[in-house]
Formats: sequence, structure tokens, C-alpha cells
Amino acid sequence: MPAPAFADSLNSLLARVTQAGSRVLATVDRLDEDELRGPSRLPGWSRAHVLAHLSRGADSRVRLLEAARTGRAIPQYPDEAYRDREIQQWARRSLSELTADFRAADERLRAAIADHPADCWGRTVRWLGDEQRSVNDVVPSRLRELEIHHVDLDAGYGPREWPEWFVQAELPGVVDDLRDRPEVPDLRLVVRGEDEDTAHQFGTRPTRTVRGEASVLLAWLIGRGNGDGLTVEPAGPLPQLPDWK
Repeated sequence: MPAPAFADSLNSLLARVTQAGSRVLATVDRLDEDELRGPSRLPGWSRAHVLAHLSRGADSRVRLLEAARTGRAIPQYPDEAYRDREIQQWARRSLSELTADFRAADERLRAAIADHPADCWGRTVRWLGDEQRSVNDVVPSRLRELEIHHVDLDAGYGPREWPEWFVQAELPGVVDDLRDRPEVPDLRLVVRGEDEDTAHQFGTRPTRTVRGEASVLLAWLIGRGNGDGLTVEPAGPLPQLPDWK
């Protein structure tokens, strides 16, 4: 699905990419080799796989920026198999190698974003799966990748640690995406706010209401939380949601 449309300037977004990457490194620095090989939140992936994916994801976005800058037909990845092979190969590296690789890849991407010519933003490039999409999505999609996969490391950083700006930007796009999926049950989401609540409706005749904090609702909707802290009205189990893509 397309990246959320964060409304901030490029400089502000780049600063947030820097901060998000630093938070990932702070988490990884607390791990030892055994913990790195431990399971992540993603089925079949260790924490090493998640970290390798974040590094290769950075490099893939450098390729997209190069494609937009040069006009060459450079895809984000040649194909899904290539992407998966890279992750598997890098996941076998040591903690020190993976940490240094993440730091270098993150720096390469931030430099490529900062140096990208102003007149080359907005160009269409070839994302994974042969999807033709604007290069403008490079920065927002990187922010999404860093924040969500940081949670996937399952190493102390959870949805309640997500910055408020990220939750506020991401939640509407996730809701819109799920509204287009017929397997989503009829229900009403109520996001608790400091001053007032915000409601979102799925289906024409919702019979249940799920209420909670924005970060907890977002985590539940995208499969990064079990719904602890949410309430259901009338009382009962949380509705079953499809896998988020």
C-alpha cells in the first residue's frame, strides 16, 4: 500500500528519519548475539532478519532516488526472490557486522535524500512488485518501515513508544486501506483523544464498537498488538481482522 502522506517539509521528515534510525540503533546496542538470533514478532524471522531487512530497505530506496535522478530504469529490487535472498544472507552476519551495516545503510539513504535534486522529486519510479509510484514516497515509507519494524524487533520498543506524529499520520491511511477490504467486519472504531474522540466506521451497520488510545488501535489494526487496553461494546472478544499488508 502507498506510504502515508506526512504533511511536514522534507527537512523535517529527514530529521525524523535520523531520529527513528537512532532509536533503532539504541535498541540494537542493548542486544547480545543470542538475543539477536532470538525470534522477532514476524513469523520465521529472527531479530537479525528484521535488522537486515531495514538495512537492505535503505539501500533499495537509494536505488529509487538514483532512478528518479538519472532517468534510468532502476527498480527498488529486481524481484521478491532477490530481496529475500539478501535478507537471508545478511541475517547470518554477526551483531557487530549487522549493526555497522545498518548504520552505514541508514547514512547512505539520508545523504541521498538530502542531496536529491529538487526538480527530481515527484518522478515515477519502479517499486517492489513492478508498482509504478512517485519517488516522493521514499521518505514517508522509510519512516513507516523504521517505526513498525522497530516494534517487530520485540526488544523493548512497543507501539506506545511510537511518536504521536507517526500514529496520527499512519492511522487514517490504515483505516482507509481496511475500509476497501470486504473481509473486515462491520464495526466502529473510536479513538480516544485528550479533548474529543474520533470515530471511524467499517460497513454500513456496525454492531460493535472498539475503543482505545490511537497507538493501541493502530497496533491492533496492523497486527502489532493483541488489543490489550482496548474495550469492546457490547462486551465480548475483539473482532477478527484480516492480515495487514
